[in-house]
Amino acid sequence: MFSLIEEWKNSGKTQKQFSREQGIKYSKFLYWVKKYRKLSTDSQNNGFLPLEVVASDENDPTMDKTNQPRVEVVLSSGTKLRIY
Repeated sequence: MFSLIEEWKNSGKTQKQFSREQGIKYSKFLYWVKKYRKLSTDSQNNGFLPLEVVASDENDPTMDKTNQPRVEVVLSSGTKLRIY
């Protein structure tokens, strides 16, 4: 069905017109377009978020090197992953 959606996108026709010409119920076509768009959106970011790398001054005497994480990742849920 996704190949038909690609064909529709390149056709310049309305969804209703295209689905009618293909012999597909309009409601069914809309369902598959929605699934296609969700899949396309999900695959664009693959669930990954950008990672910000912040440089630290290794020579800073105020830094407690034994207690500070080398890497800290904060998830959208608020969970923190710290690597020492």
